[in-house]
Amino acid sequence: MTPAIKYPPLVPDTALLARIRKGDMDAFATLYDSCAPVLYGIIRKIVSDDHTAEDILRNVFLEIRNELLAGSAETRSGMNWMLQLARKNALARKENQTIKTGTHPPVAVFDLIYFHGLSVQAVAEKLHISEKEVRESVQQAFRNFRNSTSSR
Repeated sequence: MTPAIKYPPLVPDTALLARIRKGDMDAFATLYDSCAPVLYGIIRKIVSDDHTAEDILRNVFLEIRNELLAGSAETRSGMNWMLQLARKNALARKENQTIKTGTHPPVAVFDLIYFHGLSVQAVAEKLHISEKEVRESVQQAFRNFRNSTSSR
């Protein structure tokens, strides 16, 4: 029999969060231990390597800690808030890497449109390519996806 997967609560214990807000780093370690695996999983689905995912996870927890200590996370201290931070940071890193490398694989162009909500024109401007190239990249991403799933 396989052991049951233990997921963190959607809203971390308010007493734990209160301790973190007072600077208790043991409480922060407890929060990290319970939430890091889920956040890492979200991040790793977005970025392509473990090293980058670990770096993003560290940054996410620094942001969580800083917001809790500053008291600016009073109303948004649940798991959904932490998942949003993880997703936002991972997507931003992925977007920055795509722009810095100067290469624009179809999946990266697709991500900018469908996951970042940018228009074809905005993606073209951001990546310094034509709108036609953006459309072709999206079509290629769909073809790649279709080919990868039809061979299974």
